[in-house]
Amino acid sequence: PGGDGCLGGRGRADVAKELGTREHQLGLRHVISKQVTAELQRNGIEATLDRRSEKIGYKLRETRMQKIPYALLIGQKEQDENLVAVWNRKDGDLGQSKLEPFIDALCKEIRTKSVELTICKAE
Repeated sequence: PGGDGCLGGRGRADVAKELGTREHQLGLRHVISKQVTAELQRNGIEATLDRRSEKIGYKLRETRMQKIPYALLIGQKEQDENLVAVWNRKDGDLGQSKLEPFIDALCKEIRTKSVELTICKAE
């Protein structure tokens, strides 16, 4: 899993150049979010992107009520550090992780039908 990374072999600087200057951070975050969603889907993981302008807390409550096991959040810090923030329905915030180790752990969890996800947290 993972292939050549969620940016298709391009660095974040290349994506930023496509969008212009730093005043387009939300646009850049949307592009990155779409690429993360696509990478999850390429690895056989059902994933959707929530672009609604609701507050994060509301979205996470809604996710819990819908019994969605995991949510990945990408804020400014995650964008800058090439990470995703991992949240799960049972334990809440699991911290930050690089995308590929998260996908590897999630694929293993799916294969083994385990209920415990061990992510490689970012250092």
